[in-house]
Amino acid sequence: MKIILDFEFLESFFLREDDSERYFYLTRLLTSASSPSEIIVNFDFEEAYRDPAKRPIFRKIAQKMPLSDLDVLKKAQSSEFHETNEANLFFVENKNIDFEQYGCFSMNSDNLEKADNLLQADDVRIDSHHRDWSFLKKYKIPCNSIIITDNYLFSNDIRLENTISILKNLMPTRLSINFHLTIIGFDPTKHFKNISDSYNDLVEKLSDFPYPIKLTIIREDHHGRLIHTNYTRFLTEKGFALFSNGRIKRSDETTLSVASVFSFTTNSSLARNAEIDVCKRINRTNRMPDKLAGSRVNRLLPV
Repeated sequence: MKIILDFEFLESFFLREDDSERYFYLTRLLTSASSPSEIIVNFDFEEAYRDPAKRPIFRKIAQKMPLSDLDVLKKAQSSEFHETNEANLFFVENKNIDFEQYGCFSMNSDNLEKADNLLQADDVRIDSHHRDWSFLKKYKIPCNSIIITDNYLFSNDIRLENTISILKNLMPTRLSINFHLTIIGFDPTKHFKNISDSYNDLVEKLSDFPYPIKLTIIREDHHGRLIHTNYTRFLTEKGFALFSNGRIKRSDETTLSVASVFSFTTNSSLARNAEIDVCKRINRTNRMPDKLAGSRVNRLLPV
Protein backbone atom coordinates (compact mmCIF):
# COMPACT_ATOMS: atom_id res chain seq x y z
CA MET A 1 0.00 0.00 0.00
CA LYS A 2 1.44 3.35 -1.05
CA ILE A 3 1.42 6.48 1.10
CA ILE A 4 1.95 9.63 -0.92
CA LEU A 5 3.37 12.59 1.01
CA ASP A 6 4.32 16.13 0.21
CA PHE A 7 7.24 18.04 1.72
CA GLU A 8 5.00 20.35 3.73
CA PHE A 9 3.26 17.48 5.55
CA LEU A 10 6.52 15.75 6.45
CA GLU A 11 8.04 18.95 7.76
CA SER A 12 4.99 19.84 9.84
CA PHE A 13 4.50 16.29 11.13
CA PHE A 14 8.05 15.57 12.27
CA LEU A 15 8.65 19.00 13.80
CA ARG A 16 5.59 18.86 16.03
CA GLU A 17 5.66 17.86 19.68
CA ASP A 18 3.08 15.17 20.25
CA ASP A 19 3.17 12.30 22.76
CA SER A 20 -0.19 10.80 21.78
CA GLU A 21 -0.66 7.15 20.85
CA ARG A 22 -2.00 8.29 17.48
CA TYR A 23 1.22 10.16 16.70
CA PHE A 24 3.30 7.18 17.85
CA TYR A 25 1.56 4.80 15.46
CA LEU A 26 1.58 7.26 12.56
CA THR A 27 5.31 7.77 13.05
CA ARG A 28 5.77 4.02 13.07
CA LEU A 29 3.67 3.72 9.91
CA LEU A 30 5.94 6.20 8.12
CA THR A 31 9.31 5.08 9.47
CA SER A 32 9.31 1.44 10.56
CA ALA A 33 10.75 -1.23 8.30
CA SER A 34 7.93 -3.50 9.51
CA SER A 35 5.27 -1.09 8.28
CA PRO A 36 3.25 -2.41 5.30
CA SER A 37 3.49 0.97 3.58
CA GLU A 38 5.54 2.12 0.62
CA ILE A 39 6.45 5.80 0.70
CA ILE A 40 6.23 8.09 -2.33
CA VAL A 41 7.17 11.77 -2.06
CA ASN A 42 6.54 14.63 -4.49
CA PHE A 43 10.08 16.01 -4.30
CA ASP A 44 13.64 14.84 -4.91
CA PHE A 45 14.30 12.92 -1.71
CA GLU A 46 18.03 12.43 -2.28
CA GLU A 47 18.52 16.14 -2.88
CA ALA A 48 16.51 17.05 0.22
CA TYR A 49 18.46 14.53 2.30
CA ARG A 50 21.77 16.10 1.30
CA ASP A 51 20.64 19.41 2.78
CA PRO A 52 22.04 19.49 6.37
CA ALA A 53 19.12 21.64 7.53
CA LYS A 54 16.55 19.12 6.28
CA ARG A 55 18.40 15.88 6.96
CA PRO A 56 17.13 15.46 10.56
CA ILE A 57 13.58 15.38 9.21
CA PHE A 58 14.15 13.04 6.31
CA ARG A 59 16.48 10.71 8.18
CA LYS A 60 13.35 9.50 9.96
CA ILE A 61 11.89 7.97 6.79
CA ALA A 62 15.17 7.12 5.04
CA GLN A 63 15.01 3.42 5.94
CA LYS A 64 11.70 3.19 4.06
CA MET A 65 13.67 4.20 0.93
CA PRO A 66 11.05 6.65 -0.38
CA LEU A 67 10.44 6.87 -4.10
CA SER A 68 10.46 10.33 -5.65
CA ASP A 69 7.78 11.30 -8.14
CA LEU A 70 7.61 15.04 -8.62
CA ASP A 71 4.36 14.84 -10.58
CA VAL A 72 2.54 12.31 -8.43
CA LEU A 73 0.01 14.75 -6.97
CA LYS A 74 -0.80 16.11 -10.42
CA LYS A 75 -1.29 12.59 -11.79
CA ALA A 76 -3.39 11.64 -8.76
CA GLN A 77 -5.96 14.30 -9.64
CA SER A 78 -7.11 12.36 -12.70
CA SER A 79 -9.70 9.58 -12.77
CA GLU A 80 -7.40 7.45 -14.92
CA PHE A 81 -4.84 7.24 -12.13
CA HIS A 82 -7.38 5.69 -9.77
CA GLU A 83 -9.24 3.42 -12.19
CA THR A 84 -6.43 0.90 -12.33
CA ASN A 85 -4.56 1.48 -9.07
CA GLU A 86 -5.49 0.24 -5.63
CA ALA A 87 -6.41 3.15 -3.36
CA ASN A 88 -3.40 5.01 -2.05
CA LEU A 89 -3.21 7.17 1.07
CA PHE A 90 -2.46 10.86 0.76
CA PHE A 91 -0.80 12.74 3.61
CA VAL A 92 -0.58 16.20 2.07
CA GLU A 93 -0.98 19.77 3.27
CA ASN A 94 -2.82 20.98 0.16
CA LYS A 95 -6.42 21.15 1.35
CA ASN A 96 -7.76 22.02 -2.10
CA ILE A 97 -7.23 18.55 -3.53
CA ASP A 98 -10.20 16.22 -3.05
CA PHE A 99 -8.84 12.69 -2.91
CA GLU A 100 -11.96 11.23 -1.29
CA GLN A 101 -13.83 11.60 -4.59
CA TYR A 102 -11.59 8.75 -5.76
CA GLY A 103 -12.22 6.63 -2.66
CA CYS A 104 -8.82 7.42 -1.15
CA PHE A 105 -8.00 8.28 2.45
CA SER A 106 -6.35 11.67 2.90
CA MET A 107 -5.37 13.93 5.76
CA ASN A 108 -3.15 16.88 6.61
CA SER A 109 -1.31 17.86 9.75
CA ASP A 110 -4.37 19.75 11.06
CA ASN A 111 -6.68 16.71 11.10
CA LEU A 112 -4.52 13.80 12.23
CA GLU A 113 -7.51 12.50 14.19
CA LYS A 114 -8.80 11.11 10.90
CA ALA A 115 -6.12 8.46 11.27
CA ASP A 116 -7.91 6.85 14.23
CA ASN A 117 -10.07 4.70 11.95
CA LEU A 118 -7.13 4.03 9.68
CA LEU A 119 -5.21 2.46 12.58
CA GLN A 120 -8.15 0.75 14.27
CA ALA A 121 -8.65 -2.79 15.53
CA ASP A 122 -11.85 -3.84 17.26
CA ASP A 123 -14.09 -6.80 18.09
CA VAL A 124 -17.83 -6.16 17.90
CA ARG A 125 -20.43 -8.49 19.38
CA ILE A 126 -23.40 -8.88 17.01
CA ASP A 127 -26.47 -9.85 19.00
CA SER A 128 -30.15 -9.01 19.54
CA HIS A 129 -29.27 -5.41 20.31
CA HIS A 130 -28.64 -4.96 16.58
CA ARG A 131 -31.29 -4.86 13.87
CA ASP A 132 -29.02 -4.53 10.85
CA TRP A 133 -25.47 -3.63 9.86
CA SER A 134 -25.78 0.11 10.52
CA PHE A 135 -23.14 -0.15 13.27
CA LEU A 136 -20.57 -0.51 10.49
CA LYS A 137 -20.79 3.26 9.97
CA LYS A 138 -18.34 3.58 12.85
CA TYR A 139 -15.69 1.90 10.69
CA LYS A 140 -16.49 3.63 7.42
CA ILE A 141 -13.57 5.33 5.71
CA PRO A 142 -13.15 6.19 2.02
CA CYS A 143 -12.91 3.24 -0.34
CA ASN A 144 -13.48 2.40 -3.99
CA SER A 145 -13.47 -1.41 -3.94
CA ILE A 146 -14.89 -4.23 -1.81
CA ILE A 147 -14.55 -8.02 -1.80
CA ILE A 148 -17.03 -10.18 0.11
CA THR A 149 -16.37 -13.91 0.58
CA ASP A 150 -19.15 -15.98 2.13
CA ASN A 151 -20.38 -19.35 0.85
CA TYR A 152 -23.85 -18.82 2.32
CA LEU A 153 -24.51 -15.19 1.57
CA PHE A 154 -26.80 -15.64 -1.42
CA SER A 155 -28.46 -18.81 -0.15
CA ASN A 156 -29.35 -17.23 3.22
CA ASP A 157 -29.76 -13.56 2.30
CA ILE A 158 -32.54 -14.19 -0.19
CA ARG A 159 -33.96 -10.66 -0.16
CA LEU A 160 -30.45 -9.13 -0.01
CA GLU A 161 -31.36 -7.44 3.29
CA ASN A 162 -27.89 -8.02 4.74
CA THR A 163 -25.91 -7.42 1.58
CA ILE A 164 -27.45 -4.01 0.95
CA SER A 165 -27.22 -2.98 4.61
CA ILE A 166 -23.52 -3.84 4.67
CA LEU A 167 -22.79 -2.00 1.45
CA LYS A 168 -24.76 1.11 2.37
CA ASN A 169 -22.77 1.44 5.57
CA LEU A 170 -19.33 0.83 4.04
CA MET A 171 -19.50 2.28 0.54
CA PRO A 172 -18.90 6.01 0.00
CA THR A 173 -21.74 8.49 -0.42
CA ARG A 174 -19.96 10.05 -3.38
CA LEU A 175 -17.40 8.88 -5.91
CA SER A 176 -16.21 10.23 -9.26
CA ILE A 177 -14.97 6.86 -10.55
CA ASN A 178 -16.44 3.38 -10.85
CA PHE A 179 -16.85 1.37 -7.65
CA HIS A 180 -15.67 -2.27 -7.84
CA LEU A 181 -17.58 -4.99 -5.96
CA THR A 182 -16.74 -8.70 -6.05
CA ILE A 183 -18.69 -11.39 -4.17
CA ILE A 184 -17.28 -14.93 -3.94
CA GLY A 185 -18.98 -18.01 -2.50
CA PHE A 186 -20.82 -21.24 -3.22
CA ASP A 187 -23.16 -23.29 -1.05
CA PRO A 188 -23.34 -26.82 -2.53
CA THR A 189 -26.13 -27.86 -0.14
CA LYS A 190 -28.64 -25.29 -1.45
CA HIS A 191 -30.28 -24.88 -4.81
CA PHE A 192 -29.12 -21.63 -6.36
CA LYS A 193 -31.22 -19.61 -8.71
CA ASN A 194 -29.58 -18.70 -12.00
CA ILE A 195 -26.48 -16.61 -11.33
CA SER A 196 -27.60 -14.02 -13.87
CA ASP A 197 -30.80 -13.56 -11.85
CA SER A 198 -28.77 -13.05 -8.66
CA TYR A 199 -26.58 -10.59 -10.51
CA ASN A 200 -29.53 -8.65 -11.94
CA ASP A 201 -31.33 -8.54 -8.57
CA LEU A 202 -28.29 -7.05 -6.89
CA VAL A 203 -27.63 -4.61 -9.72
CA GLU A 204 -31.19 -3.34 -9.31
CA LYS A 205 -30.70 -2.88 -5.55
CA LEU A 206 -27.43 -1.04 -6.14
CA SER A 207 -29.00 1.42 -8.55
CA ASP A 208 -29.68 3.81 -5.65
CA PHE A 209 -25.98 4.60 -5.35
CA PRO A 210 -25.06 7.83 -7.19
CA TYR A 211 -22.11 6.34 -9.11
CA PRO A 212 -21.48 3.33 -11.40
CA ILE A 213 -20.75 -0.01 -9.72
CA LYS A 214 -18.88 -2.79 -11.50
CA LEU A 215 -20.22 -5.96 -9.92
CA THR A 216 -18.77 -9.46 -10.17
CA ILE A 217 -20.29 -12.61 -8.64
CA ILE A 218 -18.21 -15.80 -8.64
CA ARG A 219 -19.57 -19.14 -7.49
CA GLU A 220 -16.55 -20.74 -5.93
CA ASP A 221 -16.17 -22.51 -2.60
CA HIS A 222 -14.48 -20.15 -0.13
CA HIS A 223 -14.51 -20.98 3.56
CA GLY A 224 -13.50 -17.57 4.84
CA ARG A 225 -16.32 -15.18 5.78
CA LEU A 226 -14.55 -11.91 5.04
CA ILE A 227 -15.01 -8.40 3.78
CA HIS A 228 -12.02 -6.54 2.40
CA THR A 229 -12.19 -2.84 1.61
CA ASN A 230 -9.19 -0.85 0.47
CA TYR A 231 -7.99 -0.28 4.02
CA THR A 232 -9.98 -2.57 6.34
CA ARG A 233 -10.56 -6.29 6.94
CA PHE A 234 -13.76 -7.67 8.51
CA LEU A 235 -14.03 -11.28 9.70
CA THR A 236 -16.90 -13.23 11.25
CA GLU A 237 -17.28 -16.97 11.84
CA LYS A 238 -21.05 -16.93 11.21
CA GLY A 239 -21.00 -15.11 7.87
CA PHE A 240 -22.85 -11.98 6.83
CA ALA A 241 -26.43 -13.16 6.27
CA LEU A 242 -27.24 -12.78 9.97
CA PHE A 243 -30.40 -10.67 9.96
CA SER A 244 -33.88 -11.54 8.76
CA ASN A 245 -36.60 -8.91 8.93
CA GLY A 246 -34.46 -6.90 11.34
CA ARG A 247 -33.89 -9.78 13.74
CA ILE A 248 -31.02 -12.13 14.50
CA LYS A 249 -31.39 -15.65 15.92
CA ARG A 250 -29.58 -16.35 19.18
CA SER A 251 -27.74 -19.19 17.43
CA ASP A 252 -26.42 -16.72 14.85
CA GLU A 253 -24.98 -14.24 17.36
CA THR A 254 -21.28 -13.81 16.70
CA THR A 255 -18.28 -11.52 16.94
CA LEU A 256 -17.07 -9.37 14.08
CA SER A 257 -13.35 -8.68 14.04
CA VAL A 258 -12.44 -5.37 12.43
CA ALA A 259 -8.83 -4.50 11.66
CA SER A 260 -7.16 -1.87 9.55
CA VAL A 261 -4.49 -2.99 7.13
CA PHE A 262 -2.22 -0.68 9.11
CA SER A 263 -3.07 -1.99 12.57
CA PHE A 264 0.22 -2.85 14.29
CA THR A 265 -1.61 -4.65 17.11
CA THR A 266 -3.09 -7.33 14.84
CA ASN A 267 -0.61 -7.70 11.96
CA SER A 268 -3.70 -7.84 9.77
CA SER A 269 -1.78 -6.94 6.62
CA LEU A 270 -0.19 -10.42 6.55
CA ALA A 271 -3.54 -12.19 6.84
CA ARG A 272 -5.10 -9.82 4.32
CA ASN A 273 -2.37 -10.39 1.75
CA ALA A 274 -2.79 -14.16 1.97
CA GLU A 275 -6.57 -13.90 1.67
CA ILE A 276 -6.36 -11.48 -1.25
CA ASP A 277 -4.00 -13.87 -3.04
CA VAL A 278 -6.63 -16.62 -2.79
CA CYS A 279 -9.25 -14.26 -4.22
CA LYS A 280 -6.90 -13.27 -7.05
CA ARG A 281 -6.52 -16.92 -8.04
CA ILE A 282 -10.28 -17.42 -7.96
CA ASN A 283 -10.88 -14.26 -9.97
CA ARG A 284 -8.34 -15.22 -12.65
CA THR A 285 -9.70 -18.72 -13.21
CA ASN A 286 -11.81 -19.18 -16.33
CA ARG A 287 -15.17 -20.77 -15.57
CA MET A 288 -18.52 -21.61 -17.12
CA PRO A 289 -21.20 -18.90 -17.40
CA ASP A 290 -23.25 -20.49 -14.62
CA LYS A 291 -20.37 -19.80 -12.19
CA LEU A 292 -19.51 -16.23 -13.18
CA ALA A 293 -21.43 -13.01 -13.73
CA GLY A 294 -19.74 -9.67 -14.30
CA SER A 295 -16.47 -8.32 -15.59
CA ARG A 296 -14.03 -9.66 -12.95
CA VAL A 297 -12.71 -6.11 -12.57
CA ASN A 298 -11.58 -5.13 -9.09
CA ARG A 299 -8.72 -2.89 -8.00
CA LEU A 300 -8.05 -5.23 -5.09
CA LEU A 301 -7.67 -8.13 -7.52
CA PRO A 302 -5.33 -6.94 -10.27
CA VAL A 303 -4.87 -9.47 -13.06
